[in-house]
Amino acid sequence: MRFYLVLFYILLCINTFGQDKISMAESFYVNNDFSQAKKCLEEILKATPENQKAQILLGKVYGHLNQWELSVAQFQELKKREPKLADAHYLYGGALAMYAKNTSKFKALGKLSEIEEAFKNTLQLNPNHIEAHWALIMYYTELPGIVGGSLQKAKNYAKALHEISPVDSNLAYGYIYEYDQDYKLAEKYYIQAHKIGNSKTTFQKLYNLYLNKLKNTKKANELIQNFNTK
Repeated sequence: MRFYLVLFYILLCINTFGQDKISMAESFYVNNDFSQAKKCLEEILKATPENQKAQILLGKVYGHLNQWELSVAQFQELKKREPKLADAHYLYGGALAMYAKNTSKFKALGKLSEIEEAFKNTLQLNPNHIEAHWALIMYYTELPGIVGGSLQKAKNYAKALHEISPVDSNLAYGYIYEYDQDYKLAEKYYIQAHKIGNSKTTFQKLYNLYLNKLKNTKKANELIQNFNTK
């Protein structure tokens, strides 16, 4: 009986130590001390390789340190361990997209289908994953048509967002039309988004459109006054 009690306390101490390390790493992360966070998390994963929380945080830390290849590897491992975890696919797709953005055009082209697949897999596992909808909207909007870009596909995902988040849906349409330089339609959707959300995000999108694209300082100033009043 005494043996089992000793074993119980040893396991408890190990678990508590792990939790303390995670808390320490999270504190470093919040304070933008990514080098220290990296050290903590790598130590945790040496001792407990299947610690999901540490895996996710370390992948994000690598990203903040612009070590995108390591970030991709971390989230790829998480995806293998947790194939039904929607966020694992989303984080993998995001890291892969950033890796592609920061590598040669030749290497980037080879990653496009895998990036698209990662975000689609996210939505298969969680159809309400707002960030994955946005990722695909940006992917299809910004990618040239010759390599898979499609404004119509982007609009389809913006439409699908409406049932989940009307604000995001309108912001997405605004983003698509702004990118396509149809500023009047972009204004229409940003106004709708701002009416629904009335947030700093919706305000900023509409304000930037007035100031930088439509060059309408009058509307921009009126928007500031109305938003500050509210």
